[in-house]
Amino acid sequence: MDKQRAKIGKHIRMTHHTDTGDLIIKLMPSENHNAAHLTLAGTFHGKVFQMGIPRVNRLKPLGGTTFFGPGSSKDADTSYRPVSRPIG
Repeated sequence: MDKQRAKIGKHIRMTHHTDTGDLIIKLMPSENHNAAHLTLAGTFHGKVFQMGIPRVNRLKPLGGTTFFGPGSSKDADTSYRPVSRPIG
């Protein structure tokens, strides 16, 4: 695997767990990916403003926060939480 690193490319990360035989492949965000989710976030902000949502009910930007569920976790590209909702 290490010998092929140059052919694999810089946007792919791999982890091999030799004890279990698991190979985890992660595709890392590219410039196009980041541009897309930031453009979507900007559009989202514009629509929220157009809807006239009061500041009291605004959304708190959380960015690339990790969210945990039962037995799994997920890293968001862009995320928000209502200010009125407690953390956790």
